[in-house]
Order: sequence, then C-alpha cells, then structure tokens
Amino acid sequence: MPEVSNIYDQSIELADVSYLVYSMASLYHVLHEKEEFSSNRETETWYFPDVQKVLNKYKKELEESKYKENFFGKGAVDSFTRLSEWAKENEPEHAKDIYMTHINVKNMKNEMVYGVLVDKVHKRIVVVFRGTESFAGGTGMYHNIMSDVNIFKTKEDLPASVAGKPEGGIKHVWLHKGFHNYFNEKTSNDDEMITPKDQMLLYVKEEIKNHPDYTICCTGHSLGASLSTLGAYYLALDEEIPKPVNNINFQSPRLGDTNFLKACRYLEEKGDLQICRFSNDNDLIANSPSMNYFHVGIEIRMPKNAQKSLTRTYPRANMSTFSWEWAGSLWRGSFFANLDFTYDHGDYVDRLKVHKKALEDMKTLREMYQNTELTGFAKN
Repeated sequence: MPEVSNIYDQSIELADVSYLVYSMASLYHVLHEKEEFSSNRETETWYFPDVQKVLNKYKKELEESKYKENFFGKGAVDSFTRLSEWAKENEPEHAKDIYMTHINVKNMKNEMVYGVLVDKVHKRIVVVFRGTESFAGGTGMYHNIMSDVNIFKTKEDLPASVAGKPEGGIKHVWLHKGFHNYFNEKTSNDDEMITPKDQMLLYVKEEIKNHPDYTICCTGHSLGASLSTLGAYYLALDEEIPKPVNNINFQSPRLGDTNFLKACRYLEEKGDLQICRFSNDNDLIANSPSMNYFHVGIEIRMPKNAQKSLTRTYPRANMSTFSWEWAGSLWRGSFFANLDFTYDHGDYVDRLKVHKKALEDMKTLREMYQNTELTGFAKN
C-alpha cells in the first residue's frame, strides 16, 4: 500500500471522487434504459476503467445531453483517468482495487445522491455525496436548491451515550433543516421504508464486514460537503463504526449551531471524528448561511495562486464575543469579504494541485489533530 504521509495524499483522490459522483449520477440518468444500468444500482459494483468503456460506447448520446461537461469536460476526464490508474500504478496485479458500490440514484429528483467507494489501495471505505445539480432542469436540481435555501434549523437530540458530555452539558443540536431532511426523511428506495441515514449506516457496516481493518471516510463538494460532514457525524456517533471517522470535504456551507460545533469538538477530542474542510478564498457558498451557523473541523483555505500562502484554522466554541478574534472571524465569513464575480466554485481540484507542495509539507489529518496549538487538544 502506498504510504500516505501528508494531507495532499489524503485529499487529492477524494477530490476526484467528489467530482465524479456528479458524473456517475448523470451517467445513470442519461443511460438508465441501457443494458449496463439495471434498476438495482445499489447492488452493483462499478470499476472506473469500466465506466470509461461505457463513456466511449455511448459517447454520441452523452455528448448530446445537457450533462456533457460531467462526462467529457477536462476535470471529469482527468479525474476518471487518475481513478483508473491509481490501483494499476501501485499494485499492477490489482487494477480494479478501487470501485464504487451502493450508488443511491433511484430517486435523484427528491433524495440524497451518494455512493460507497471501496479503496483497497489505501484501505478505506469512502461515502461520497453529490453536491447541488447545476444544470438547468437537471435531475434533482429543484430539490437540491430548495434544500440549500431551507436555512431554518431543526432540533436533534444527542444519543444517550453522548448527551450531556460536550461543553456546557448540551443534550441536543440545531441543524440546517434542508441538510437534516436529506438524511432523516423516509426513502422510497426499498419495500420497507427507511431513512437515508439508516440506509447509509447499513451500507457502511456491510462493507466493514468485508474489510474490518479499513478506515471510514466521508467526502463531497458544496452541498455534498455539508452532507458528508453530517454523514461523518452520524457515523462517529454509531458505536459499531470503527473510529476515527474521517471527513475530508470541499467548499462546505455551514450546517449547524454552536451546540453542533461543541458536539463535533467533543467527538474530535475523544478521537472519534476528524474533519478537514478545504475552502477557497472568496467563496460565498462556503461562507453561508451566517446567522448563528458555525463551521466545524480544521479549515485549510486555498488562495487561487501559489504566491499566496495557505491558511489553516480550527474553530473555537468559546470565542469571546466582540473580541478582535471574533470580529476577524465575522468579517472573513461575511458576504462583502467574499464577494467575487469571477469566482469559480468548482475549481477546488485545480487549487489542490496549485498548492501541492505546501500541502505535502503539512502533516496528515491525524497528526494535525495532535497539534495542541491548532486544536487545543491532542490525541494519540
């Protein structure tokens, strides 16, 4: 297995996967009547070299679809190529050791779209969540947008094993209602009604039985990044899931109140949850919503060019109101500080590459959490 010694190695593959979950969902939507796509997607396994064969076979139909960029844009082609080559380059005799399964796309218009990636190269099980569908009239676009803007909060009790233990003795958190509903509304994917949260837990536990020594990770971009954080939080709360659960996400909006920040911090300090949130300078989406919403985990903020340095921060639940630290945090997350009409919300893979050297010089996510100056606590 290739050695993972820095956050760049940990994140670049996940950036590709978070990009390609858009492509996988769109591919199923366009070709759902073809023989390659049965009505039971969650039981199938897809190897990335095979996906490329399907792209080539149906190139004409795909080029004529509104999702063309998801299949043949430079970012998609580069990501498919890298995913196809990873296992081959590292273990030539195991060219299909990275694959996706449990791809939840049956009801893309109204439900959360995600898949489970099994990565035998790095020994990890990755739950990857699709972000907001950006094509006009695209499958799920309306529901995605309605969920994004549903910024009212909903109350969720902490499980008995955690309630009262985070800072302040909190027993519940308040979560972004749109994101919360994605996980907790009943799904129509099975004969027996089940929430997507319970379904995700079942899928992950099924893969854990096959790979008991693998680490668990969640990833996603934009809406998918927020869902990946919430998914990692739910996995970390489950006593049957191996710890720590890692969450490496890209351009995540905020998704909870101060209590959610405190609950995450409790799980992080306990060693059950580790979060790395990559954000771009001047990203309005990643800096919303603002009123009593807080980011969680370690943030690595990436400027557009390598001449500017990366910044790495960790949020504090006990920040003094009206302090200079509070004022600076408020300004950095404001609408005016992040207003940029030339900004591209989807260029996170390119920015990772621009800052490759600086990210390679950083430690792994686990080692970052051992940095007491960064987080305020250390874990073995």
